[in-house]
Amino acid sequence: MPERPPIPADLRRQVLLEAGHRCAIHTCRHVDVDVHHIVPWAKVQDHTFENLIALCPNCHRRAERGDIDRTSLRLYKARLAAAFRFEEVSLYPEELVLPAGFGWLDPAGGWRAETLNANFGCLEITIEYPQFSANVLGEDAHALNVIVRELVDASVASFDSFKDEPPDDRGRTYYLQGSFSVALLRASMVSVRFTFESYTGGAHGAHWTESMNVHTDPVRTLGIADIFEDAAVGLSRLSEYVIRELLRPTDGYARDEASVRTGAGPDPKNFRTFNVTSRGLLIRFDEYQVGSYAEGPSEVHVPYAAIAGVTNRDLAAELYGL
Repeated sequence: MPERPPIPADLRRQVLLEAGHRCAIHTCRHVDVDVHHIVPWAKVQDHTFENLIALCPNCHRRAERGDIDRTSLRLYKARLAAAFRFEEVSLYPEELVLPAGFGWLDPAGGWRAETLNANFGCLEITIEYPQFSANVLGEDAHALNVIVRELVDASVASFDSFKDEPPDDRGRTYYLQGSFSVALLRASMVSVRFTFESYTGGAHGAHWTESMNVHTDPVRTLGIADIFEDAAVGLSRLSEYVIRELLRPTDGYARDEASVRTGAGPDPKNFRTFNVTSRGLLIRFDEYQVGSYAEGPSEVHVPYAAIAGVTNRDLAAELYGL
């Protein structure tokens, strides 16, 4: 077996940034962390972002012993990907100290997390998704839960062709994993973000985001055009704001302007993944959309003030009053 090379500094930094330089297990969150291979290096003989997770020394030892299994580690990593990266109003009681982005938890009982686990030969599937209770949504909860489960089932069905595939040429099996965050839960509006990661061969895995914005009474899903009174005018305003934010240099780093203007131009397809929050729209761009794979996904929070005057009047009355 070849000698294990060190994890490249940039890759190690990316894994630590993903976890906020804390243990990725949400009930631990210790600040002293190691970088752990989910599938042992001895088997894959490679360092990849998808296969690395930040763990404290204690959780690292437990993972090495098998007390924390591979499926659990991937689910912890999926939850990190689902976490919101902007400072949103907390969804939790003030006395509960949890990052607001961990929207798969709800001590108030507005939703519970369900997990779909399935194994098909060399394909492993683990997807965490919410099921909402009637204490906020009333009789609309059932219809919303059907929409959620349809999204999950469609994601699984898209991997049907890999159920009977043999391992790749390095003996690695395939997987699909996902988790979610609840961006907003009101009697009239629910917004959920799902993040998925998969490996189906190649140099690295794939990552993508799905959003679900549902207005109740009657229950109907909203696309980005539905947010505006005039879709063309609204998308133009939204695009201008987002492009300006993406091109703002951070820590001396500047994005490629052509990529940003193409990926965030005023086309509804560019704003497929958005979430309605209590203070604005959270726009998510997956890798490659406004930058390279190495740059990863990008998020822009658009305050409602930035799109005031072009928002759909009925929605504005609800959202601005929240």
